[in-house]
Amino acid sequence: MSETGEYGCAMIDAQRQWNVIAGCWDCDSTTIIQGFTITGGLTTEEQGPPGWGAGMVCNGSVRVANCLFLDNLSYGYGGGVFVNMGTPRFENCIFMGNRANQGSAIYSAAHSAAPTCIITDCTFVGNYSDNAGTVYCLGGSPVISRCTFYGNSARDGGSGIAIEATVSFTAPRIDCTIIASGSSGRGAVDCDEWSHPVFTCCDIYGNVGGDWNGYVASQNGVNGNFSADPRFCDAPHGNLTLESCSPCLPGNHPDGYACNGVLGAYDLGCECGAAVKQSSWGSIKAMYK
Repeated sequence: MSETGEYGCAMIDAQRQWNVIAGCWDCDSTTIIQGFTITGGLTTEEQGPPGWGAGMVCNGSVRVANCLFLDNLSYGYGGGVFVNMGTPRFENCIFMGNRANQGSAIYSAAHSAAPTCIITDCTFVGNYSDNAGTVYCLGGSPVISRCTFYGNSARDGGSGIAIEATVSFTAPRIDCTIIASGSSGRGAVDCDEWSHPVFTCCDIYGNVGGDWNGYVASQNGVNGNFSADPRFCDAPHGNLTLESCSPCLPGNHPDGYACNGVLGAYDLGCECGAAVKQSSWGSIKAMYK
């Protein structure tokens, strides 16, 4: 734990030498990593296992809180994190500017019917995958709750969430989550015909390639799911709090659905109609260093 417990307090920079954090073998939920910026990780096929987890490789049920995974690069799986075993929890974390072949922020591989990872109150901004998924789930029953995805991209597949091979497990669950403004790919969500995640109270909006399409198209308009501008206060400057008229705030749901609190990782931040100014990608990243 860093001195303040917040990610701006301490940085661990691998300087493109290897994983930033490698292993976490046999860690259980009493093991906590809190309050760090985790950056500069690089994994390639030659470093073995083949390009796993530039920011972190997780082989246990560790809890990761208030951490920023920034600018990590994997030529394989999991630019920010590769989950290999256990049921780790990621809480109040930010994944920004990470890259990978699959799972630019998190790649979660299942070895049991338990949730492979639990992701709550996390933010995913400006991550890029060559094939699919800012969060990529291979098997298992992951849970994604109260998260905000903004401006992520993929050369192919889903820019936000990609899920496959979950046929033998309980369906993955995504609730009270915003997936917005994915800038490339085949849509916000990519899953195969056997792996249908269950969405509840989610807003998927403005993603290149489509929002509610493919095998998740039928979930739009049911269980509190919808597609509408989430009305961030100032997304170009990294402010993903919500305007007072946002459909993601309690009482503003476009269909009158009573969701369990705020959708996404951030609450009310400004009055409706807040001014928005243009900003460069470099200046946005600088806010998180």
